[in-house]
Amino acid sequence: MPAPRSPDRLGLSASSSAATTKYVVVYERAEDGGWGAYLPDVAGVVALGATREEVAERIQEALDAYAAEMTSLGRGLPEPVAASGTVQVA
Repeated sequence: MPAPRSPDRLGLSASSSAATTKYVVVYERAEDGGWGAYLPDVAGVVALGATREEVAERIQEALDAYAAEMTSLGRGLPEPVAASGTVQVA
């Protein structure tokens, strides 16, 4: 298992370091019209919002807060391994 990397991850990206690592973000629209987002590689980092734009801001804030907490504990963030793609149905 690869060692955790120091904080600053994403197409969202956490602050502090010069290097940036990108994480996959999954956005899902709820039946009530709201939005949710999560990072498959960073368990527990989730966000909810009324719009896609709002949830995008909130997932970035959630990641930044998580990265700051990991830094304060002397830990890094996990290595990103998730990938995305699309498939077609006939």
